[in-house]
Amino acid sequence: MFGWFKEEKKRTTKKNNEKNETAATPPQFYKIVPLTPFGYKTTWLAVESASSTEVAEAIMAFGYRDFQVTESWNGWVFVQNMLDSIVDFSKVTAINDAAEDAAAYWALLRDSNCMDEKNLTVLKKLSENFASICFFVNHRVSDCYAWVKCEDGEVVRAFEYIEGYGVVIDLGVPTEEEDDLDIYYSEYNLQNENNEEDIDSPNENDVIEIAEAWSCLPSS
Repeated sequence: MFGWFKEEKKRTTKKNNEKNETAATPPQFYKIVPLTPFGYKTTWLAVESASSTEVAEAIMAFGYRDFQVTESWNGWVFVQNMLDSIVDFSKVTAINDAAEDAAAYWALLRDSNCMDEKNLTVLKKLSENFASICFFVNHRVSDCYAWVKCEDGEVVRAFEYIEGYGVVIDLGVPTEEEDDLDIYYSEYNLQNENNEEDIDSPNENDVIEIAEAWSCLPSS
C-alpha cells in the first residue's frame, strides 16, 4: 500500500517537473538547420555572420516567425522561410502594399515585389547590425529575379526583374562583381520598347553568379 503511494508520488512529481520545464521553455519561432545546397527556385537572405543564433534573434526582433536559419558557413548565415518550397510565385506583382504590420514583412519579402519600401527598410535596418546583408529571388517559373545588397544601413545595390513588368527596380551603381560577370540590364526596358533583337533578359544563372560573388552559395 505504502509502496503504491510512493510510486504515485514519484509519477506526480515527475509530471509536475515536466510541466514546469515545458512552461519555462520559450516558444520556438525559428530553427537552426544544417546547410544543404540551394539556389534555384528559392528566395533567401545571406547574412555575413559567424553566429546563426545572433542572426535569428535579430530577425525575430522585426516580428518574423516560423523561419529557418542555416548553420554559419564560410562566415555566412542563410535565412529562408519554412514554407519557401511551396511559394506561389505566380502571385508575384510589381506593387504589393498589402501588409502594414511587422509580422507580415517576411511574407512580403518572400511573396511579392522585394523592393517594396517597407522591405527595403527591414533589409537596411538589418545591415546596421551585420557587415553585409544580401537578398536574392530566383524563380524561373514566373521569371522573377532580384538581387539586393545593403551595408551600414544603406542600399548599395538593388535590382529586380519580373516577367511582364521588365526591370522594376535598378538602384545604385552596378557593382564590380556585376561588371566582372558582364551582367548589365539597365537598358533592358528601353531596348525592349524599341524591339531590338537579341535582347538577353535576366535569368536564374545571373542570380546564382551574383550570389556566389557577393556572398557564397553552396549550390552543389
